[in-house]
Amino acid sequence: PDKLGFPVPAAKWWRGALSPLVRAAMTRSRLDARGIYDTNRVLAAVDQLLNGGALPPWLARILMVELWTLRHLGA
Repeated sequence: PDKLGFPVPAAKWWRGALSPLVRAAMTRSRLDARGIYDTNRVLAAVDQLLNGGALPPWLARILMVELWTLRHLGA
């Protein structure tokens, strides 16, 4: 039988307990310095999300990359 996932309130988590982490990791200077993102698009998506919008799957991936680089590369 196929296994099905279950919904998690990720957007709610991002707006709540994870909000300070998201804001710290997704700064204009950090994203611009990385040079691989459309910074305006990323920050617009973060703002929309934190103000009640949807969580685009690609935004979660960018956060993971940023957190990984902060932890392992210190950058």
